[in-house]
Amino acid sequence: EQLLNEMLTLVPKDPTKGARGYLLGMQSSQYAENGVMNSEVVLDLDVDVEDIGIISKSARSYLRAQVASSEKKVEALKQEIDWLASEIYKDSLNVKESGIAMCAAGNSRYAPTDNSIKIAQVVLHQMEGMKALLDGEDLAFERAMKKAVALEEATNYPTGPPKIIKPSFEQYGEWLMEEGRFEEAGQQFDRALLRMPRRAKSLKGKFMALKAMDQAEDAEVVQDELNSVYQQADASVRDFLGK
Repeated sequence: EQLLNEMLTLVPKDPTKGARGYLLGMQSSQYAENGVMNSEVVLDLDVDVEDIGIISKSARSYLRAQVASSEKKVEALKQEIDWLASEIYKDSLNVKESGIAMCAAGNSRYAPTDNSIKIAQVVLHQMEGMKALLDGEDLAFERAMKKAVALEEATNYPTGPPKIIKPSFEQYGEWLMEEGRFEEAGQQFDRALLRMPRRAKSLKGKFMALKAMDQAEDAEVVQDELNSVYQQADASVRDFLGK
């Protein structure tokens, strides 16, 4: 939160493309990881993305979608879905069949590629899933998530900060847990961990799924791994699982 507040102060003073992109990723990740924001953190939902890439655009859309979903603003969420879908379509026209960005697309660092388009499409389906839940349409949610996880598996393995803020496997797995479909949920968390090993939220999900299926020994192995992840965390986080 301290670093995010510093970025929220500094970026408007020097709004380079890189700084704006990092700020969007930081804000969206902080919201996704915490579920809520400290009242002292005033998010910037209007970071200019006109001249930066589709991945940063999708990060802003996902941030706005999270806020709209938490506030149950269906129309705002629908507008964000429509906007991102339009941006994906426009950028997809600037990608060759080889998946390489065309020179006409501008600065190569921010030019669309086949992989960046797929990443944005994953986010788009995640947002469609959010709207489906607000609309009370579980079948529509599951259709959207099946599209998202299939596309995410077709993207490059992540390096550095994740470009898909919340793994779609994790989003799907958490819903499956709520539905009591524990074995399927565990499979989704495993898919998430294959691409992002030792990710705490996915490990927590796997732990809960194993516990729900009375697989105590396997659950204890995951619990030990979580505790090793939390070794240097604050005590309240370190003791999250009661061990």
